[in-house]
Amino acid sequence: MPGPQNSTQSKFCLQRLLAPRSVAVIGASEKPSIGRTVIEGLSLLGFDGAIYPINPKYDSVLGKPCYSSLSAIDGTVDLVVLAVGASRVLEQLQTAARLGAGGAVIYGGGFAEVGEEGLALQRKITEVCTDAGIALCGPNCMGFFSPYAKTHGYMMDLLDVGAVKGNVGFVSQSGSVTIAMVSDVSRYGFSHIISSGNEAVVCTADYMDYLIDDSYTDVIALFTETVREPERFVAALDKADRAGKPVVMLKTGQSERAASVVQTHTGGLAGTARILSAVLKAHRAIEVSNMEELAEVLTVCQGKRWPKGRKLGFVTASGGHAELILDLAAVKNAEVPPLPSTLRQKLEDDLGHLPGDGNPVDAWGNGDQNNLKIGLERLSSSGVVDAACLTVDAGNQEPMGYRSQADPLFYPKMVAEVSSKAKIPLYLLATRHGLKSDSYVRELKRSGLVNLTGIEPAIFALDSVARFNEPTLPLRIPPADLKKSLASEIDRSSIHEFDAKKLLARAGVPTTRETKVITLEDAKAAANEIGFPVVLKVISDELPHRTDLGLVMVGIESHETLQAAWSHIEKALESANLTEQVSEYLVQEMLPNGVEVLAGIKWESGYGLQLVVGVGGVFTEVLDDVAIRCIPLREGDVETMIAETKLDELLSGIRGAPASDRKALCQALYALSDFAMVNERYISGVDVNPLIVYPQGQGCRAVDALIIPRN
Repeated sequence: MPGPQNSTQSKFCLQRLLAPRSVAVIGASEKPSIGRTVIEGLSLLGFDGAIYPINPKYDSVLGKPCYSSLSAIDGTVDLVVLAVGASRVLEQLQTAARLGAGGAVIYGGGFAEVGEEGLALQRKITEVCTDAGIALCGPNCMGFFSPYAKTHGYMMDLLDVGAVKGNVGFVSQSGSVTIAMVSDVSRYGFSHIISSGNEAVVCTADYMDYLIDDSYTDVIALFTETVREPERFVAALDKADRAGKPVVMLKTGQSERAASVVQTHTGGLAGTARILSAVLKAHRAIEVSNMEELAEVLTVCQGKRWPKGRKLGFVTASGGHAELILDLAAVKNAEVPPLPSTLRQKLEDDLGHLPGDGNPVDAWGNGDQNNLKIGLERLSSSGVVDAACLTVDAGNQEPMGYRSQADPLFYPKMVAEVSSKAKIPLYLLATRHGLKSDSYVRELKRSGLVNLTGIEPAIFALDSVARFNEPTLPLRIPPADLKKSLASEIDRSSIHEFDAKKLLARAGVPTTRETKVITLEDAKAAANEIGFPVVLKVISDELPHRTDLGLVMVGIESHETLQAAWSHIEKALESANLTEQVSEYLVQEMLPNGVEVLAGIKWESGYGLQLVVGVGGVFTEVLDDVAIRCIPLREGDVETMIAETKLDELLSGIRGAPASDRKALCQALYALSDFAMVNERYISGVDVNPLIVYPQGQGCRAVDALIIPRN
């Protein structure tokens, strides 16, 4: 999906950081230390470049000549490891810069995370590295580990050289999260483990760019606290998508920006965190909400086949498990389709009565293990589902089991056997997250299969990878004759309702009948033409929100009540000292009730324009129920947005109400998106609230609107 067009190309050579030909370790020692850990790790990996321990206290470290300083090394060093305190870092980096080093890692804290003094020091090291082209990892990080490049710059000792290798490139701004992820590599391993820390120089987008081009990396996982350089980050997402490498992201610290005052409902409801979620979805990244989901998505990606559709099937030996699966699938909006009657009858002929609608298949029957195989074979060959799971719990060192079970690996072998004939991916699924038998995992790996754990995160993972595998829908193209109507309006602080609705109407957004007036007599004439009842409002660029000030009067039935409303507004203006700011009023038709929708546009620096849709009117802030998509939209986006909110139920008709004109609403929302796309350079925000939707065939109308230009 087109987004910011900035190149992902880094101005630093990450090859010299992550795959160096020579490494200098400042602070090397044979005592337990980071310096010792790095040198030992390089040796264990078989690093074939030069290793230079640096410490004026020693002549040798771990059998290697030790140098008194960087300057004492004869030749250029690619990577400089700074295993020293913050007070010594700047001087060492300056020396590294003079000697032409290409990469560096700073482990310790004491920088931007501790206050102004630390921030000042971090700015100095950033300046040195930027000027010299040094790709710096950190500071305040665990470092990095690249097993295929045989590079160890990580703070932990390497205990098993082979076990950690895999196809996941992992970048984390938290060092502890890298520890958590590398603590269990039974189901997936890593091509690179990068603890990026404060990202004073090299940021996540740089690492992503490197990993996308890395032949050992098939999946990119991110643990992110702050997205730096968002335009390059979005460009990297698109590059990863083109390369067929899913980006799986866990984002924390999702707080609102307080740098600017948002003038629209849309901006307040959208928020940076929600917008980032929309960006990830639009650019085909997989956003996870916890470590459990992250682990299961990475595990699904290890399978030799990935789901090509979202319909999931399950075989279990428990009615309770079947019920739990259905409940959790509903929570995750995953598809678990019922079985066709013919398939269900065939299964019941073999297995006995099936509860529910047949999916999940409760294959316990008479307790024969082969029933599970029959269920899995029939389900996987049915064409009804796109992926299927056999739900079986097994762990390491189990205190209880079945002595009569002839083959302790019956279940993984059975899944592998059925999988060899199936056209869809099959999985072994444990109901509890983290519960797995290492012997099962190893047996499944032989056939390119995986063991998922935890019903809810597994369902999420299967559905997410299936979505990633779906073909992308075409982007929406605005009508060719739609003009850049905001170009001449950018000097206004806001564009009031009357002018805003005129601009939106030209793009195809249906609006109310209304007349702009200055005097009470003009208002009476306008009301006669429109027809009572009417609404009387103040309109002013300086008053984007008027209701709370008493400047909107509704349900005006006659000339007398119109005159009273006019007097009320005049008094409200006088009491608020706003009389001088207002010279124009709006007389507007009073619309009947319908389903009220919030529709808006929000521009977010680095991410571009977003369409925001949700329940409108008085319930906007109360329900806080919105869906967000990046602009340009893809065909079908608006329909999906409606389905994600409570609007879906409201539009379908509740408590006997007729179904609303969903088609007209979709057309209006696409028109709003077209308007925003054409005027992209000039929009900060658009707020249409409410957009009232009437029964089927009766259309919809924008009652109120506000546009905030961007100069």
